[in-house]
Amino acid sequence: MIENEIQSSLASLHQQSRTSLVFVVLGAAFLAFSLYYSASRLTPLENEINAKRQEIAKLAKEEAAQRARLAEAQVAFETLRASTESLYSVRVTPSNQVYELKAAAIATGRTLSQGRPEYRFTIFINSPKKTLETIEHVTYRMEHETFKQKDYVSSSIANQFASSYVGWGCLTSVKVTVRLKTGTSQEFDFNMCQSLGPEWQ
Repeated sequence: MIENEIQSSLASLHQQSRTSLVFVVLGAAFLAFSLYYSASRLTPLENEINAKRQEIAKLAKEEAAQRARLAEAQVAFETLRASTESLYSVRVTPSNQVYELKAAAIATGRTLSQGRPEYRFTIFINSPKKTLETIEHVTYRMEHETFKQKDYVSSSIANQFASSYVGWGCLTSVKVTVRLKTGTSQEFDFNMCQSLGPEWQ
């Protein structure tokens, strides 16, 4: 009888051992699966995240470099613009278009009472048509006592906003106002004689 109980107990222990072994095997399989999932799924994702972070850092660095280059270019542009406008009778519009005021003198073939040759003097805007199209009109104020009419206004793009007079000499001071279609104006003093060349100065 005792022998039967011992055998029954051993059989029960054997059965429990088998069950425990099954759970151990299942646990080991689950652990192995977890490790495999971590290696095959999570690690590549982490690598991809790290790669994206590096890419973002690289792009941020490139953006900072671009901003620095843009700032340098802006400074260079402003310097160039100032240098351009420092040239005689050259101006730059707010939209960065350049125009130049020029003078011309053409002999009429006649001689005045003082024995001096007569010329037709013309002041005009020298610029491409695209820039001329941004101008509404130009006012020329002739600062000389011999002019009864002081102000001359030209609105004609066809002749480059030219204004002319007939006489024997050029003017060293013409007050010019260029009215742009944007509503802004640019004013400066124009020396016709300097524009015509050394022989007129």
